[in-house]
Amino acid sequence: DVIKFIQRELKKAQTKRPKLLEAYGEALDCEKWRTYGDYLYAYGMQLQKGLKSFEVKDFETDETIIIPLDEKYDGKQNAQRYYNKYQKGKKGQAHIINQLKINQDEQDYFIGLSQQLSLASVHDAIEIKEELIRGSYIRTKLPKRSPKQVKVHYLQLNLDNNIRIYVGKNNLQNETITFKLGQKKDLWFHAKDYHGAHVLLQGDAITNEHKNMAACLSAFYSKARGSKKVEVQVSYIKDIKKIPDSKPGLVSVTQYTSVYVEPIEDEINQWIKLYQVK
Repeated sequence: DVIKFIQRELKKAQTKRPKLLEAYGEALDCEKWRTYGDYLYAYGMQLQKGLKSFEVKDFETDETIIIPLDEKYDGKQNAQRYYNKYQKGKKGQAHIINQLKINQDEQDYFIGLSQQLSLASVHDAIEIKEELIRGSYIRTKLPKRSPKQVKVHYLQLNLDNNIRIYVGKNNLQNETITFKLGQKKDLWFHAKDYHGAHVLLQGDAITNEHKNMAACLSAFYSKARGSKKVEVQVSYIKDIKKIPDSKPGLVSVTQYTSVYVEPIEDEINQWIKLYQVK
């Protein structure tokens, strides 16, 4: 059900975009309406009702411009209608640009959820549904639950020397790992330019091997899994910030370094078998 819902919402957002782009194209054409208004005010104030068009010479090129008229209105009224259309177009440009951004954010959001579901356990999928309920995408007759009432089931690996790796496989898990479990000095990993896991590495005796494990896990639990060379961002938690008014799981990274890894499924499954906290 969650898969079908996400696919439907993604298709809805994708279908809406061409309509927004068409409306934006029309709004960009609004300078034409102001030009028509200017010519009508300059030369067409005496026009009577009943005319379908008005011909006038271009100020600069001397070419003939044919201005369509509404037969129900005289020249002055038609000019005012073109000015009103121009003002609406100018305001519409800013509005449509904002709507295009919102639309792209929606598409990115549901593409990300779809990717998370492709790797999800039952618990992970339930948490994704919970996120959709909190975001008012899915309506429920039950009272909206607070985040504290839902236990998230992130992946935790306990290594030697009290080294811990936490892996988020959906947005609720990512936010918990990054902003609740993470401390300023902890290392944070994420596959660059891909939807995927936030991975947290904690401990006082971290080695390059531990960093490589965390980087491989972040690449494996992302859309980049299966790639032979994945760029992974490595940062400190202190450099990770929530983006105001953004979708769950989205962050800004103020400073990071990059490592390149190849996530190997058999190797990762072996790590999980040996170190996972049940």
